[in-house]
Parts: sequence; structure tokens; C-alpha cells
Amino acid sequence: MSRILVVDDVASQQDLICRALQDAGYTVSQAHDGDEVMQNIELNKPDLIVLNVVTERLNGYEILRKLRENERTKRIPVVVSSTKNTDFDKAWSMELGADAYVAKPIDAEYVVSIVQQLLETQLMQPETTISPEADTALFFDMLDEILGTEESIGSPIWIVDSAAIDVPWIGDSGGFREIRY
Repeated sequence: MSRILVVDDVASQQDLICRALQDAGYTVSQAHDGDEVMQNIELNKPDLIVLNVVTERLNGYEILRKLRENERTKRIPVVVSSTKNTDFDKAWSMELGADAYVAKPIDAEYVVSIVQQLLETQLMQPETTISPEADTALFFDMLDEILGTEESIGSPIWIVDSAAIDVPWIGDSGGFREIRY
């Protein structure tokens, strides 16, 4: 069964989430602060993390940022939990790489359903690594197909920034992005 790490500095909230996940058949470990999170990840290698925003030493956002920057942990699904139920906090969590956001007070059944959905989604997605060269070739093949060209058009293509794909060969040009082709 999947391993879940629950990070919360409030014991009652952590116990509620842990019991619900254990009742659903998951193996659960706990951490109370940022230092314990990193140690726990090394020791238990969780399949998913339920992460409270307010934790000691490192806050949940700092922990999430570290997880996403680390090659070994960047693909672990993270459910952020917080007493702050504002659109900004939800958006900021997603911007930092959270896979879901749950407002407190915690509805344990809801957390279990989110965990199940994220783990099922993760199982359905094959873990593939594409080399930058293959990724670049695939991009230009797709671009050729979209534009209907078979040879280089020899000039930059400008696309609206909000529709731009975040890839290294696209340069920022103030509201528009330029693809050098």
C-alpha cells in the first residue's frame, strides 16, 4: 500500500488525518517541522505528502519549494492544508507546485478522497524522461505540423505570453514571447 507523510504542527489535526488515512489502508508517517520532513522523506520515501502551511523551522511553502527543486522529490504529489482559505493562498500553493489544497478545519474523508485520486493519477502516468534534444525535436515537429511547413521559415514567431509554452529556447519579449526557428 502507498506511504503517506502527514506534516502538521497541530497534533489533533495530524492525528485526525493519520487515522483516516490508516483506516483507508495507507501506511502513514508523521513530521512536525521542516527538518523532520526532509529526514522522513529520506527514511520512508513517501508516495504522497499532506503538508500544513504553518510548521516550525520551515513553513509549508518553503518545504514545498525545496521538494520541487529536488530531483528525487519533485514528482511526489503534495496536498497543502491551511486555515487560510483565500484564493491567494490556494493560487500560491498551486504556483509553488502543490497538487491539491485543503482548507481547515479538515474533513478527513475529503482528504482521503483527494489522496486516492492523486495516487491513482500518479499510477496512470508513466514516468518518462525525455532528453532536451528529443524534447526540442518533438517541439519543432509539432510546430511544423501546426504551421504546415516542412522547412525553416527563417524568422521568429511571436506568440502571446499567456499562451506560450515554458521551454528554455523561448525568450521573454515583454508581453509576447519569441520562438527562434
